[in-house]
Amino acid sequence: MEMTNKLELNKKNRILEMAPFLFLFLAMLFLHSLTRGLQGDDLWFSNILNDQSIFEYWNWRYETWSSRLIIETVLIYLSMSKHWIWCLLDSLMFILLAYSISELFVPEDKKLYGNWIVVSLILCYPFVQLSSAGWLATTLNYLWPLSLGMFAFIPLKRTLCHEKVPASLGLLSIFAIFYAGNTEQMGAIIVCVYGIFFLYLLYIKEMKSVVVINLMVSLSGLLFVITCPGNKVRSVSEMHWFEGYENLGIMGKLKYGFLSSTVHFFENTNIMFFLFTVLLLVCIWMKYQDKMHRAIGALPLLLKTIILTGTKIMLAYFPDLGIYHSEQDLSQIVSFSGLVSFLYICVNAFMIVLIIVCIYFVFGKSKETGISLLILTAGLTSRVIMGFSPTVFASGLRTFIYLYFSLLIVILFLVENIFSNLNDSNCKVIICLFLYVGIIQFLGISMISVTRLPLF
Repeated sequence: MEMTNKLELNKKNRILEMAPFLFLFLAMLFLHSLTRGLQGDDLWFSNILNDQSIFEYWNWRYETWSSRLIIETVLIYLSMSKHWIWCLLDSLMFILLAYSISELFVPEDKKLYGNWIVVSLILCYPFVQLSSAGWLATTLNYLWPLSLGMFAFIPLKRTLCHEKVPASLGLLSIFAIFYAGNTEQMGAIIVCVYGIFFLYLLYIKEMKSVVVINLMVSLSGLLFVITCPGNKVRSVSEMHWFEGYENLGIMGKLKYGFLSSTVHFFENTNIMFFLFTVLLLVCIWMKYQDKMHRAIGALPLLLKTIILTGTKIMLAYFPDLGIYHSEQDLSQIVSFSGLVSFLYICVNAFMIVLIIVCIYFVFGKSKETGISLLILTAGLTSRVIMGFSPTVFASGLRTFIYLYFSLLIVILFLVENIFSNLNDSNCKVIICLFLYVGIIQFLGISMISVTRLPLF
């Protein structure tokens, strides 16, 4: 009898843990229903097989433009299908992403609370950024590799936790890496993450075959990308997107990659980064009572506020000052004077140092500190390397997706840190607050932005 009751309780808890994912699926399905079908590059891909076979397309594309043959094959056939099929599949990709983040970063005994936080934060992501090249073209090239790439890390996590990795999960992760590794950004992230932990497992002599296989698959995918002649041809042909790009050296490319990446978060009204700075403050104030720690904990939020308000005041009195404001396109960074660029680099680098210090204050000498910094570094690097492409500005905000979700994961760590010091009733209040923020962002930003998108 006692065993039966325990099984029923576990089943009930499992259903409650899955409820946030159902909520997210319905919300995303509704949001996708507001999109207007094929746009931008979607239309080009939908007609590409009108006068050639898929094999002819692969050969031509590989030699002249891109190594993303796996992604573009799926894109071609999906663009030729009914629009509702993409709506359904893309909504499921959001669920896969939420599930993977939960499996990787939410403790087993905190799933009930943690899953709601994950879903709330995903609702805060500016969904409209996934429309810039056409809904299908953007989501299949950015969201899907992210979702499948995160899923591919689950076998690695289970290996590190000394858990059994089912053969089915290992096989699925290989297929996930084939797709996710077909992009430059996610492919590099997978290789780096698997490579780091491969060396760690080798050092402690606990290597598992699934880690070796997945590392080999990811390396082969990255090698395919690097050796593709079409990527080099495209890089040259896209020079027109950035006048003078061919004259930039390594430092110049790093400068524009760094500035464009940090300006979007530090000098813009960004809900994800705002939540991050607020949670850093809360965690430090809960842990420390002395003025020094609390003052440092408040600095990221204070600096963010000073930058936003100070910029508006300065532009009101000195409109020709030549500084960035949130209504401008990121490409305006190119027009910065040498002094203005230097000041932005210094301020944004100082913000990064503050974040590193605050994370150390929160987690101390623990694995959470190392993992948090590794995740944020991976997210920032994935965007900074866009400086080595002449489309660093032309690609729009869709290339920020990895940085957004690296921030989301560290926010999750901070929330878990807060939960560890609160009782259940207070945890429920925080979940409600996050849900409120997520729903407001979803309804007030994502939904309205999608309905206002022009047809093109």
